[in-house]
Amino acid sequence: MPGSSGTPVSTLSASGSLDDRLARVESRLEFLSDYTVLPIMFDINNVTATTPPFIVGAVTIPWGILRPKLQIPDDRWDAWLTGYSSNAGGSTTIGLYYYKDDASTVLLGSSTVSAGNPKKLALGPFPARGAYFRATGAPQTEQIPGFALSVTVSAGSANMSWWTLWLRQSPTRS
Repeated sequence: MPGSSGTPVSTLSASGSLDDRLARVESRLEFLSDYTVLPIMFDINNVTATTPPFIVGAVTIPWGILRPKLQIPDDRWDAWLTGYSSNAGGSTTIGLYYYKDDASTVLLGSSTVSAGNPKKLALGPFPARGAYFRATGAPQTEQIPGFALSVTVSAGSANMSWWTLWLRQSPTRS
């Protein structure tokens, strides 16, 4: 009979101290690797704008649909961007904005990519919910969250295509 000697039985790795094993359990409970992927821009966009935000793609999804896909707790969601970019003439700044109900935007984060050949990029994490998200001035009470992709250049023009927004839990409270 399992556990008849008074010691716990584990079907996973039972190596390490009780504190180590408990830390692994807490980590699995606190960082669920589920994510939601949302296309934010399909077509190729040629961008020459120099003043942000210059929105080239966006996604909105009702909170009632999004919430069940992402797991608790509510205060640890991050956003990542992946896509394709090239700009031979200058640097390109790619930003993720929260698009508010009143049509204003709040910058959640950005990254500047140096001029060069076409490249696939992964940018983030940017806060999508929680304390760091609130600190940006983005509201957490809107029924339809909106995320927007902004692109500006220092010179030349950026070719942007096939961008995706990834939402997932952060491994730490954000």
